[in-house]
Amino acid sequence: MRYWVLLDNDDLHGPWEAEELIRRGSVGETTKVCPEQELGRWRSLSEVPELGLLWKLKAEQRDLSERYRRVDEQLKRQREAHDEAVRGLQRTISRLGEDVSRRDAELQASSARLAQTQAGLGELREAWKLREGEERRARDLGPENERLSAELTHLRDALAAQERV
Repeated sequence: MRYWVLLDNDDLHGPWEAEELIRRGSVGETTKVCPEQELGRWRSLSEVPELGLLWKLKAEQRDLSERYRRVDEQLKRQREAHDEAVRGLQRTISRLGEDVSRRDAELQASSARLAQTQAGLGELREAWKLREGEERRARDLGPENERLSAELTHLRDALAAQERV
């Protein structure tokens, strides 16, 4: 059905289909309308069942649009906060990566020093074994050395006695 519209400044417009009438920005709930076939029977838009229902739907649509806008703004703020948090985490991860690299380099240097120390310890062990072997040989040769020393002393004495004669 089509309707004539009487706007606030008493201008007559239309006739318009119900959906087109509701979409108009200058039309409100108290705007006077009358069916195309019943010119002169003016009622407020909300008193016409078809238009009242469409007006309520339009109001609900506006409410939903406003809620959507607010939710969309909130989501944008949350997205920005999320993005900032992600950037913060990325900075933290980067710093941790640098720290891991630095510590890995320190660990490699420590490993190299440890390998040198172990090599030095190996050399010390070998030297210690040689010394122990020498000490063992000296202990084993001790009685023989004493016997040889005594024999040497005896030979020197005998030589000295021969030279006196």
